[in-house]
Amino acid sequence: MDGKQRTRFIVGLVMIALGAFLLTSLFTHDPTEGPFADFLAGETDGNACGPAGAWVSAHMLVLLGWTAHALAAAVTLGGVLVALRPRMSGWGMRGIGLALLVATGIVVLAILNASAESTASVYQAGGGRAGGMLGVLLTTALYRGVGSSGTLILCGLSCAIGAFLLAGAELTAFVNWLLRATGGAAQAVLRILSFARRAGPRAAREPKKVPAERAPKPPVRVASRPDEDAFGVPAAAPEPADSKESADSLESADPDEGEEETQFAEELIPEPAVITRHTRTPPDIEEEEEALEFFNGPEGGEGMAPEFRIPPVGLLDELESGSGGDDESEIREKGRILARTLGEFRVEARVVTVMRGPVITMYELALAPGTKVSKVESLADDLAIALKAPNVRIVAPLPGRNTVGIEVPNTEREVVGVRELMAEVGKKAQNHAIPLFLGKDTAGTPLVLDLARCPHLLVAGATGAGKSVAMNAMILSILMTRTPAEVQLLLIDPKSVEFSLYARLPHLMCPVLSDMKKAASVLKWACKKMDERYSILAAVGVRDLKSYNALGKEEILRRLDPDEDAVIDDVPFYMSHIVIIVDEFGELMMVAAKEVEKSVIRLSQKARAVGIHLICATQRPSIDVITGLIKSNLPARIAFQVASMVDSRTILDRNGAERLLGRGDMLLLPPGSSRLVRAQGSFVSEEEIERVVEFLEAQGGPQFKAEIRDYHAAEGVSGEFEDDLYDEAVRVVVETQRGSVSLLQRRLAIGYSRAARLVDMMADAGIVGPHTGSQARRVLMTLEQWEAAHSAS
Repeated sequence: MDGKQRTRFIVGLVMIALGAFLLTSLFTHDPTEGPFADFLAGETDGNACGPAGAWVSAHMLVLLGWTAHALAAAVTLGGVLVALRPRMSGWGMRGIGLALLVATGIVVLAILNASAESTASVYQAGGGRAGGMLGVLLTTALYRGVGSSGTLILCGLSCAIGAFLLAGAELTAFVNWLLRATGGAAQAVLRILSFARRAGPRAAREPKKVPAERAPKPPVRVASRPDEDAFGVPAAAPEPADSKESADSLESADPDEGEEETQFAEELIPEPAVITRHTRTPPDIEEEEEALEFFNGPEGGEGMAPEFRIPPVGLLDELESGSGGDDESEIREKGRILARTLGEFRVEARVVTVMRGPVITMYELALAPGTKVSKVESLADDLAIALKAPNVRIVAPLPGRNTVGIEVPNTEREVVGVRELMAEVGKKAQNHAIPLFLGKDTAGTPLVLDLARCPHLLVAGATGAGKSVAMNAMILSILMTRTPAEVQLLLIDPKSVEFSLYARLPHLMCPVLSDMKKAASVLKWACKKMDERYSILAAVGVRDLKSYNALGKEEILRRLDPDEDAVIDDVPFYMSHIVIIVDEFGELMMVAAKEVEKSVIRLSQKARAVGIHLICATQRPSIDVITGLIKSNLPARIAFQVASMVDSRTILDRNGAERLLGRGDMLLLPPGSSRLVRAQGSFVSEEEIERVVEFLEAQGGPQFKAEIRDYHAAEGVSGEFEDDLYDEAVRVVVETQRGSVSLLQRRLAIGYSRAARLVDMMADAGIVGPHTGSQARRVLMTLEQWEAAHSAS
């Protein structure tokens, strides 16, 4: 309690004591004692408050009459409010309102008790009765000035203004309650009058009868009015124009004791029904296994046993459903705080819908006409302070709606498991080629992404934000739903520890890569594989991998040219999807930025149709890692918590990721959409991964592709990367017998760095001699010798 509140508390106690003194002296006053009695001489012994009480009560009764008791009670009640509610504002206006009500009361009592025309009976009229001397004097002045009718009109106006100033918003709630209480009766009266008006002419011609079917309908009670929000806080915002949104709106709730709401609203406004779009009881294991059947594809594959089975769902941990999130009372309380805080900043809004998710609860607010959306967005930190929340994210406006969303963290988090998501999705994802069970959105709805439709995914976030857990959940989603014949994996792990659990997977095409130079070589092999697959699709006459796999062996052979036997021997009759997963893309870019960027851009531009997909994750979302070309070709992106708005813009092209909560809280930008989806990522443990890998390994270990190993061994010399111009550069050098960098720059129209690297590669291969200063290097081979060596390799 600060100093100002402490002062108000003391003032409240003083007012309570003063009110109690006045009430006691008034109720124990002797009516025979006038205001001019000698109180100090002991003539008044009957008053409980002594001579002082007798003197005060006598003068109050003479001046105010019966209204003195109401004034004393008002002082007592005001003291209670000041002491218990020190933050209540507007005491000056409330005092003016009380004075107007007292003045109106004494005038009305004077009119009812005595004749205002008679000034001779002023003392008798005010001697403890009616409106007192002040009432008689005021009434006399009003009668002489505006007459009897004008006096009554002024009394009504004064009473209304005084009540409004004294009660403030509580008067509005009372009027709303009164309208609701009388609305049904008024409708019934109107129906009766309308029926009587129509039946009147007929009654003169026909016998009087009342048909049963024309009896008045019972009144319909309106549950709530537009000027109240979902939590009983009055607001001036109108109802949204969309009737469907209004149907989904929450009803009014019980008002908080610390707010200025009347008892009438508390009695009649119903409790809000917290809207959660996804409420489902957790299924048993049999139902979960039945749901998994929709994800199964062709069984078996090249090198695999025909009876190859996907892991059963029982290998995954069963998490407690609905183990987190706020209850309805907490949600209602936060909704009231939101409305009150916005009102303090002169933003009129009301809560129309609440969606409770596993980590956050989104409050959908309708703003009053003329309210700027930017003003609401600027209050994010103020709302976080009022709600005692670490962060509050504002979505303004909600896509496709005329409302604003405020995402408030729950007090407790709900853990989302892959097993729960797989069981809940069921047949809804049966057409997904590569389903990824990412988590649950703000409404608690499962979020499942088809990687084949993305077709590539960029994942970024700060250290410890949940990025690695999400990558493991994606891999586990593939392992739980797809056989090695359907999906094969290339895992790149610069840390050497994140993907070590998957080293024995039969889905792997090569060992888990921790050497970044080898990883860059594998990306180049993927580009070569992409070109080969496109050649096969063109030869067969189909446009994508799905159409090719649907043809079958006989149809593929029929479409191929029978004269090209060599081509037919190399054509597979079923091609699996290839998923390349990079755990730390920034490390890969640091080692070989140009080669990696070129490969990633080529794959992201063309590899979708041939079933090659990229998932790149990084904890350093800077422009030197996520370049403009890479980002433009990776439309599907996931952002976990980042350190700054700059990082959020780098990933998503907008703010928002800096206000996430961490530990799996993420923003998803779906492919082909500009609308961000907030979700809680799914969680998998190391024990779950080990159980799934052991189950798969028991059916067959990894069968690495020899073509990847051979490609890396044949690529360049001393671990350098292959250059498309290498053969042409060697031919230029051996023909001219000059190992000159400037010569290659002119002949091949390339830069100095690339030309110098080509010369160094020739030196390592023994084609040119060592560096000799500013002179050209000596050429050690003739054109015939080089062609013979090249053809032999």
